[in-house]
Amino acid sequence: MIHIKLDADQALRGLHRTAQNLQQGKKLFGMLGETLRSIHKDRFEKEQASPDGEKWTPLSAKYQAKKRKNADKILIHDGYLKNLLRFQATNEGVTFGSDRKYARLHHFGSNKASGKGSGIPARPWLGVSKKNEDYLLAKTEHFLRNVIGNS
Repeated sequence: MIHIKLDADQALRGLHRTAQNLQQGKKLFGMLGETLRSIHKDRFEKEQASPDGEKWTPLSAKYQAKKRKNADKILIHDGYLKNLLRFQATNEGVTFGSDRKYARLHHFGSNKASGKGSGIPARPWLGVSKKNEDYLLAKTEHFLRNVIGNS
Protein backbone atom coordinates (compact mmCIF):
# COMPACT_ATOMS: atom_id res chain seq x y z
CA MET A 1 0.00 0.00 0.00
CA ILE A 2 1.20 3.54 -0.78
CA HIS A 3 0.64 6.27 1.75
CA ILE A 4 0.65 9.96 0.97
CA LYS A 5 0.86 12.42 3.80
CA LEU A 6 -0.19 15.96 3.02
CA ASP A 7 0.93 18.62 5.43
CA ALA A 8 -1.60 21.38 4.89
CA ASP A 9 0.21 23.80 7.19
CA GLN A 10 3.48 23.46 5.27
CA ALA A 11 1.69 23.80 1.93
CA LEU A 12 -0.17 26.89 3.13
CA ARG A 13 3.08 28.46 4.40
CA GLY A 14 4.65 27.81 0.98
CA LEU A 15 1.67 29.33 -0.81
CA HIS A 16 1.76 32.34 1.51
CA ARG A 17 5.50 32.90 0.79
CA THR A 18 4.84 32.60 -2.95
CA ALA A 19 1.96 35.09 -2.74
CA GLN A 20 4.15 37.55 -0.80
CA ASN A 21 6.97 37.20 -3.33
CA LEU A 22 4.58 37.74 -6.23
CA GLN A 23 3.57 41.08 -4.70
CA GLN A 24 6.93 42.54 -5.69
CA GLY A 25 5.42 44.45 -8.59
CA LYS A 26 7.42 47.60 -7.94
CA LYS A 27 10.67 45.62 -8.05
CA LEU A 28 9.68 43.93 -11.33
CA PHE A 29 8.51 47.16 -12.94
CA GLY A 30 11.61 49.01 -11.71
CA MET A 31 13.77 46.41 -13.44
CA LEU A 32 11.68 46.79 -16.61
CA GLY A 33 12.04 50.60 -16.37
CA GLU A 34 15.83 50.27 -16.24
CA THR A 35 15.67 47.91 -19.22
CA LEU A 36 13.55 50.42 -21.18
CA ARG A 37 16.09 53.14 -20.39
CA SER A 38 18.90 50.93 -21.72
CA ILE A 39 16.93 50.03 -24.88
CA HIS A 40 16.23 53.70 -25.63
CA LYS A 41 19.81 54.85 -24.95
CA ASP A 42 21.01 52.24 -27.45
CA ARG A 43 18.46 53.57 -29.93
CA PHE A 44 19.98 57.05 -29.63
CA GLU A 45 23.62 55.96 -29.61
CA LYS A 46 23.71 53.04 -32.04
CA GLU A 47 20.54 52.48 -34.02
CA GLN A 48 19.48 56.06 -34.83
CA ALA A 49 16.11 54.58 -35.85
CA SER A 50 12.49 54.33 -34.76
CA PRO A 51 11.28 51.36 -32.70
CA ASP A 52 10.11 49.85 -36.01
CA GLY A 53 13.67 50.06 -37.36
CA GLU A 54 13.06 52.95 -39.76
CA LYS A 55 16.16 55.16 -39.90
CA TRP A 56 15.59 58.70 -38.67
CA THR A 57 15.48 61.48 -41.25
CA PRO A 58 19.04 62.82 -41.68
CA LEU A 59 19.91 66.26 -40.35
CA SER A 60 19.48 69.09 -42.82
CA ALA A 61 22.72 70.25 -44.45
CA LYS A 62 22.20 73.72 -42.94
CA TYR A 63 21.85 72.37 -39.39
CA GLN A 64 24.66 69.84 -39.75
CA ALA A 65 27.04 72.58 -40.96
CA LYS A 66 26.56 74.56 -37.74
CA LYS A 67 26.35 71.58 -35.34
CA ARG A 68 29.60 71.19 -33.37
CA LYS A 69 28.87 68.56 -30.71
CA ASN A 70 27.97 65.04 -31.82
CA ALA A 71 27.85 66.26 -35.41
CA ASP A 72 27.30 62.74 -36.74
CA LYS A 73 24.42 61.93 -34.36
CA ILE A 74 20.74 62.68 -34.84
CA LEU A 75 18.78 63.76 -31.73
CA ILE A 76 21.98 64.07 -29.72
CA HIS A 77 23.48 67.48 -29.11
CA ASP A 78 24.38 67.68 -25.42
CA GLY A 79 22.73 64.32 -24.76
CA TYR A 80 19.97 65.62 -22.52
CA LEU A 81 17.14 63.76 -24.25
CA LYS A 82 18.84 60.35 -24.16
CA ASN A 83 20.38 60.86 -20.71
CA LEU A 84 17.29 62.24 -18.98
CA LEU A 85 14.89 59.41 -19.76
CA ARG A 86 12.68 58.76 -16.74
CA PHE A 87 10.49 56.00 -15.41
CA GLN A 88 8.08 55.68 -12.51
CA ALA A 89 7.62 52.15 -11.18
CA THR A 90 4.68 51.17 -8.98
CA ASN A 91 3.20 47.84 -7.96
CA GLU A 92 0.81 48.14 -10.92
CA GLY A 93 3.17 49.08 -13.77
CA VAL A 94 5.82 51.39 -15.13
CA THR A 95 5.50 54.75 -16.87
CA PHE A 96 8.44 55.62 -19.12
CA GLY A 97 9.39 58.66 -21.17
CA SER A 98 10.96 62.10 -20.98
CA ASP A 99 9.99 65.28 -19.20
CA ARG A 100 11.91 67.39 -21.74
CA LYS A 101 9.61 69.81 -23.57
CA TYR A 102 11.29 69.08 -26.89
CA ALA A 103 10.91 65.27 -26.58
CA ARG A 104 7.42 65.41 -28.10
CA LEU A 105 8.58 67.78 -30.85
CA HIS A 106 11.34 65.43 -31.97
CA HIS A 107 9.16 62.33 -31.70
CA PHE A 108 6.21 63.70 -33.69
CA GLY A 109 7.93 66.47 -35.67
CA SER A 110 6.58 69.92 -36.48
CA ASN A 111 4.91 71.36 -39.53
CA LYS A 112 5.21 74.88 -38.12
CA ALA A 113 5.99 77.25 -41.01
CA SER A 114 8.63 79.46 -39.37
CA GLY A 115 10.44 80.26 -36.16
CA LYS A 116 12.03 78.05 -33.52
CA GLY A 117 10.96 74.42 -33.89
CA SER A 118 9.75 74.84 -37.46
CA GLY A 119 10.15 72.16 -40.09
CA ILE A 120 11.46 69.45 -37.76
CA PRO A 121 10.76 66.01 -39.22
CA ALA A 122 9.26 63.30 -37.03
CA ARG A 123 11.94 61.02 -35.61
CA PRO A 124 10.05 58.52 -33.47
CA TRP A 125 12.31 57.45 -30.64
CA LEU A 126 9.87 56.31 -27.93
CA GLY A 127 8.43 52.81 -28.05
CA VAL A 128 9.42 49.18 -28.25
CA SER A 129 10.05 46.88 -31.18
CA LYS A 130 8.99 43.24 -31.36
CA LYS A 131 12.56 42.31 -30.40
CA ASN A 132 12.36 44.70 -27.41
CA GLU A 133 9.00 43.19 -26.38
CA ASP A 134 10.47 39.68 -26.49
CA TYR A 135 13.43 40.82 -24.39
CA LEU A 136 11.16 42.49 -21.81
CA LEU A 137 8.98 39.37 -21.64
CA ALA A 138 12.05 37.15 -21.18
CA LYS A 139 13.28 39.37 -18.34
CA THR A 140 9.81 39.23 -16.74
CA GLU A 141 9.71 35.46 -17.04
CA HIS A 142 13.19 35.18 -15.49
CA PHE A 143 12.14 37.47 -12.63
CA LEU A 144 8.98 35.45 -11.94
CA ARG A 145 10.87 32.14 -12.05
CA ASN A 146 13.26 33.51 -9.42
CA VAL A 147 10.39 34.77 -7.26
CA ILE A 148 8.53 31.47 -7.41
CA GLY A 149 11.74 29.49 -6.97
CA ASN A 150 12.59 31.41 -3.79
CA SER A 151 9.18 30.77 -2.22
